[in-house]
Amino acid sequence: MKKFLQWLKQLFEVLMEIIDSLRVFLPVKETEFMKQGIQSKAEHPALRQSGCYFFAILAQVALQHGLTIDSDRAEELFYEAVRLGHVKPNCFVQNPVALANLAANKNAYRSISRERLPTVSVYIQRLKKPMFAHFVLIHNGQTWDPLDPKRPGAKGYEPCSYRVIT
Repeated sequence: MKKFLQWLKQLFEVLMEIIDSLRVFLPVKETEFMKQGIQSKAEHPALRQSGCYFFAILAQVALQHGLTIDSDRAEELFYEAVRLGHVKPNCFVQNPVALANLAANKNAYRSISRERLPTVSVYIQRLKKPMFAHFVLIHNGQTWDPLDPKRPGAKGYEPCSYRVIT
């Protein structure tokens, strides 16, 4: 009986991963908190080329705290985060919790987890292709993509992990 229950649990996990990989990526309707495509229009080359995780974190903070973050504010936050060591100059996020608190302008966040199947309504999803990775924000089952919404978006990418910042 114990082996059967373990098998059933494994089957459930595999089925949930399959269902999640078949997710239809619905674009978030026009938002006030941050425009989709902000990464594509960033002036700093590191933000434009590798800023998807950075922008997904800012979008989560803006959404949860009722903020509006435009491209100028995002670039200010980038330079400040680099200065403080939260983000590397190439836009690699060293400390996502510290970056989220910097963007929120308060200590609202304490931890990050990499849950396989998040049970919250707002989380960051890491997607992958053979040579690339991309991060998007999921809000109530809809996808907010920091890259230009006119591009194929998450098409061709497969979900591989999650980031839940609380």
